[in-house]
Amino acid sequence: MAGRGAAASLSQMPPDEHDRLRALEDNYWWYGVLHWLVLQELKLVPRGSALLDVGCGTGALLSRMQHMAAQGIDVSAHAVDHCRRRGLREVQVASAHDLPFDDESFDVITCLDVLYHERVDEDRALKEMLRVLRPGGTLVVNVPAFACLRGGHDDSVCGARRYTASHVR
Repeated sequence: MAGRGAAASLSQMPPDEHDRLRALEDNYWWYGVLHWLVLQELKLVPRGSALLDVGCGTGALLSRMQHMAAQGIDVSAHAVDHCRRRGLREVQVASAHDLPFDDESFDVITCLDVLYHERVDEDRALKEMLRVLRPGGTLVVNVPAFACLRGGHDDSVCGARRYTASHVR
């Protein structure tokens, strides 16, 4: 229960924002392109590879990775409930700061639009992801670019920062 409480303390997106994202993400072009790009990166990953989606949200990407041994975590119990309503069972409430998995548990980790949230410590989250990633594994990270592109959506989802290539490196 302590882990669940820690995850809940990081949650910042209002539940109604998760509801809006769930209503959009299966058909909105932006999510379609993002998920297509991620899936292109994962084409070379062997079938059955163990995959973790950190910050899986309401499960759109996770549902597209059914051919893998895919699991997801999200800090929001409301988002995880959306995943379960999609039929995704390998999801749990957890924080990117304290992943509830053994060292070197996953071949692939995806982390889309999580690191920029105001309550996420980027370094801590990345260290945790690297801890559970197997040697030679694949880490796919997506972050929003350029502060000049900041808009209302960033405020709605509690986005705190945007990135340049040098910042990501």
